[in-house]
Amino acid sequence: MNQQLSMFDESAVEKTHTKRFHDTKSIMKNGRMHSIIKYKKIDHHRHLDVGDKLDVYRNLNRSELYSAKAKSGEFKNLVSGYAKCYVLKDVSFFVGKGRETAVERKERSVHAFARGELVDAFDQHITELQGMRAITYNPFNEEIPYFHFKDTGEIVKGMTFKSAIVQGSNVWVNQ
Repeated sequence: MNQQLSMFDESAVEKTHTKRFHDTKSIMKNGRMHSIIKYKKIDHHRHLDVGDKLDVYRNLNRSELYSAKAKSGEFKNLVSGYAKCYVLKDVSFFVGKGRETAVERKERSVHAFARGELVDAFDQHITELQGMRAITYNPFNEEIPYFHFKDTGEIVKGMTFKSAIVQGSNVWVNQ
């Protein structure tokens, strides 16, 4: 099932300069986000570009951040960015088989993510969320073991959203 939800008009999705972001400073410069990724004690300089396909998930070591794993572009399949907030378009949600291991061991692990195209990224939260609904996920919730609307518990598996704001403990979409 494909569900199209509109947060911006088409031109605003591309420009990302809507009222929703007017008090929030983007960390992208000329359509590119630069990050230093520490891996095996070595700093790796990576970047993400507007339009890159990403898997975005909660950073396990710094819970205020989300990590972005590139699914296209120069750094495909590598963690290439960290931010407090990502704006994505054409967003779907996935929960992998690692959930079972996380529940069994009672440990957090990276096994669930939002996948979409990068529109913008911020080092602070967007505060203008009126009219949006929260989607959340908790691997240890046996009743709802998938991404779901926080207010109703309705599972969003198989849905695609036109745009989303990923920040804090939720993903925000219009409905």
